[in-house]
Formats: sequence, C-alpha cells, structure tokens
Amino acid sequence: MATKALSAGQQREIISRIVGQVDWDSLDGEYLQKKVISLPPKEFGRQFTDFLRYGCQFIFNNPRPKELALVDSYIFQDKNWKVWKGPVDGDGLSGEEDIDWRSLAIDKIEAHKLIIADCLLEGEKVIAAEEIRLRLRKSKILIPLGFKAFQYLWLDYQADRGGSILEWLYRTKGIRHLNFMGTIFYTNHSGGIGSGSRIMPYFLRQPDYYSGLWEVSDEWMGCDFGSDRPTACYQA
Repeated sequence: MATKALSAGQQREIISRIVGQVDWDSLDGEYLQKKVISLPPKEFGRQFTDFLRYGCQFIFNNPRPKELALVDSYIFQDKNWKVWKGPVDGDGLSGEEDIDWRSLAIDKIEAHKLIIADCLLEGEKVIAAEEIRLRLRKSKILIPLGFKAFQYLWLDYQADRGGSILEWLYRTKGIRHLNFMGTIFYTNHSGGIGSGSRIMPYFLRQPDYYSGLWEVSDEWMGCDFGSDRPTACYQA
C-alpha cells in the first residue's frame, strides 16, 4: 500500500492543476475522444491512477541502456542471505560459491535484450527450481542473471519507478514474477549449524488493486515453477 495516503488538500491541488494548468487548446479532441474519453470509467481510473502513481510519467519506449555497476555495500540488510557454498546436497557453508560467473561479466542492462525464460521443455507444465538452475548453467545460449543484476534493478526501480526496467517488463510483457538463478543463497531460519536452505531471490509485482508496487522476496529451491515464474537471462 502507499506509505502515506493522499490528503484531501492534495487531491484538490491536483484537480485544480489539471483544470487550470493543462494546455487544453493544444490537445487533439478527436484523438482524446477515442483514446481517453471513451474509456470505461474503471479503466480510465486505473490508467490515470498509474499516471499519478509514477509521478506523471509514462513509458513509451524501452528505457535507455543503463550501466550495471557493482554496489559498494550489501543493500538488503534485512535479508539473511549468504551465497551458498559447495554442492547442492552439502551444508552450504564450504566450497565453491554457487554463482554463474558469466553473469558477473555483464556490465550493462538493455531492457529489450533481456530474455525471460521459463526453461520448460515440450510437454512440461512445471519444473523443479534446481532443474531450471542446472539447465541454465549448462546453456550455451542463456546466462541467468544473478545478484549483481538483482541489486541494480532494485536500485533502478527505487530511483525511477515509472521509467524502471522492472516496470517496463510489466507494462510491455505482463511480467509480475522474475526469478534470479545466477546466484543461489544460503539462509538459516532454524539457527542450527548445517541446517540452512538453498534459496534464490526474486521480484514480485503486487496487483494494481493492492499497491501496484514491486517487492523483493526469496524462494526455496525445492519449489516447482511454471511459465508464470520465469527467470531473468541475457544472451550468452
């Protein structure tokens, strides 16, 4: 939900500015009749609410290529995430970090070059998360994005919500879930040594009727995913 509801005074201020400050004489009445005035009330309300929610910005084209830089500090301090070390069936505490190292070589993200992959083969409706990870690590075509990209996309969204890559993916492709298999994490909810779980981070966009905002979460790698839970990738 919104962090602070719009006051009655703010509502009146916005209405007053729309009535008095829009250059109505410069607008095409025929075009607006077709595209705006003829919209059903509920759809008009949804679109105009989005317009205000994102600071009176709309996304008309792909966002410009944005440099993808390593973040100096770990920005998700509230998450108990550490990179998983060692084999899938190990304790996660020692060995090689579970990272697709190819993802670290990507130095910028261009929205139109993102590949949203579910990794399903013909006839499959769902697939185990670990199998998705395995298929992507072996792929010579796709590179699953990892935590470097995950942090950047979140910072991009915080700084430029309506113009962010995440929001562009939702508006142009209908993406509401986005998994990141390039980095697998260890988390320990029970506190016992060696009792940690393998998890991967993902983004979730709440429905417009709730908040319409993207959120950060994580998922146990023991889950199964279908086409509604794709993974963010780049071409190898």
